[in-house]
Amino acid sequence: SQLKSNFVSMVSHEFRTPISAIVGAAGNLRAQGELSPAQERFIGEIESAGARLNRIVQSLLSAARIQGGQLQPRLDWCEVRDVINASLRESAELLKGHPVETKIAAGPQLAKMDFVLMQQALSNLIANAATHTPPQTPIEISARIEGKELLVQVSDHGPGLPADALEHVFDVFHRLPNSKPGGVGLGLAIVKGFVEAQGGRVSAANGANGGALFNIWMPAADNPELPEEKDE
Repeated sequence: SQLKSNFVSMVSHEFRTPISAIVGAAGNLRAQGELSPAQERFIGEIESAGARLNRIVQSLLSAARIQGGQLQPRLDWCEVRDVINASLRESAELLKGHPVETKIAAGPQLAKMDFVLMQQALSNLIANAATHTPPQTPIEISARIEGKELLVQVSDHGPGLPADALEHVFDVFHRLPNSKPGGVGLGLAIVKGFVEAQGGRVSAANGANGGALFNIWMPAADNPELPEEKDE
């Protein structure tokens, strides 16, 4: 198991250099001046394929870290609004054509978490919703404190999850029937690994009105006391 994890990590690192060279070369071609429609199309295809390869390599590296027990979360108090906004910026290209609505409860919504790991977990859930739903399908992201936990939800109005797949959606390399080509079945497994490494938990279900619903719970007890704002 350790040998396999080391091999995946090594190969993934080796892939990153040529991928960066390909994407960089495409960018340099774009910067050379006016391009024909055909050249624009070809460069766009190179950049899109390069970005997809980058996501796959990053997923392989993340999976290797999880399976190898190499995750060392840096926990600190984070405002979930900042994490959600960062995830939306990172997922902007995938979200084109999908209306996104955020519902964040009023007031501070704080939890102790690793900002980078939580951002990646949310980005994976957002990418999953954008990839597995038709164009123009709305995606909703909500967050609120419930008792001693912060609940973050990502839901969509797509076809939802098959009932017999609910208990396996977070398995490594698990892909749903009729999934679009290009994925490797690691996105949701990484979500689970990253969340649990921070002391949280995650679940999948189908929404009451259809579509997939993913829940992330993070410990939010003993929130730090924030200084009161003074009127000037």
